[in-house]
Amino acid sequence: MASIPKENSNSFHNGSFASGICEHARSLKEVPDTPKVQTRILQKIALQSTAYTNFNDLMETLRKEIGPIDMHTKEHIEHIKSILSRVRLNDKEWSQYTNFHDGKYTRNLVGHDEKFTALLLCWNKGQASPIHDHAGSSCWVKVLSGTLEETLYEPNDKGNIEAGLKELQVGQVPPDGSCYINDSIGYHKVANPSKDEVLVT
Repeated sequence: MASIPKENSNSFHNGSFASGICEHARSLKEVPDTPKVQTRILQKIALQSTAYTNFNDLMETLRKEIGPIDMHTKEHIEHIKSILSRVRLNDKEWSQYTNFHDGKYTRNLVGHDEKFTALLLCWNKGQASPIHDHAGSSCWVKVLSGTLEETLYEPNDKGNIEAGLKELQVGQVPPDGSCYINDSIGYHKVANPSKDEVLVT
């Protein structure tokens, strides 16, 4: 859902590789740290396990909470994952951005600033992404509807995605769940394994 690329790279978080770079991320300049003010979402999470909210409040929270790429420690990654897993977005709000095609999953821009790009990805029944890396970016994914299947691969020595890759694991993320990946973790493929339901992330 959100991605912070390395400084001076040229990728766009758009769901498919552009010129051999990140499958889902745009390279954007890092901005200086700013003092954090607790957002409405964080206030709600502090009081209860979930926070019913909207895109605007979620984007405000991500702008304040996501740090520069060199601050993406295990603790920071889990903090953002926790926020994404606890927020609940109204399906009447996000459904207006959905756009399904039979040939390929689609990507729709819903948030963008100097620190990250947020996209709504729509996966028809059985659709999957190519195996891809993230060009030095961080990538968080939240499942809004359906169940996501992620296949994780170990990069080969030459970093060639087209060459034979060792499959490490296959996992699923349920509705409202979240996951994270960067290049140190490996390559991955994302899919909608269902023959009956669409997937929105």
